[in-house]
Amino acid sequence: MDIFYFLRKVREFERRRLPFIKSLEDRDIVLVIGQAQVRGNPLALKQLLLSGIAPTATLHRRLTRLVDAGVVDKTFRNGDRRMIELTLPLPVLKTFKGYARVLAIAANRSARSKGVR
Repeated sequence: MDIFYFLRKVREFERRRLPFIKSLEDRDIVLVIGQAQVRGNPLALKQLLLSGIAPTATLHRRLTRLVDAGVVDKTFRNGDRRMIELTLPLPVLKTFKGYARVLAIAANRSARSKGVR
């Protein structure tokens, strides 16, 4: 099997199911927020700003676009309305689980094809 065939399939999935990812920064923002959420510790806005993904102004601009698109939920932490928590809605989490399956299948088939040749 051709690795470029699988990379094209992965890219088709991204284009079809992840249209909100417009840049590498968008992808990094969503991945960092999702990783923290899955671990049970929703990411605070300050933590995202300190992550080094992009300059502060760029990060705010991209985060605002993702929030407006419904990709990221921005809520105030209970008990302290100054703290903003960032999470991904359930449909976005499910989409990324599908994305992980596509990547795993592509990697598995690529590895098998290397062993056959």
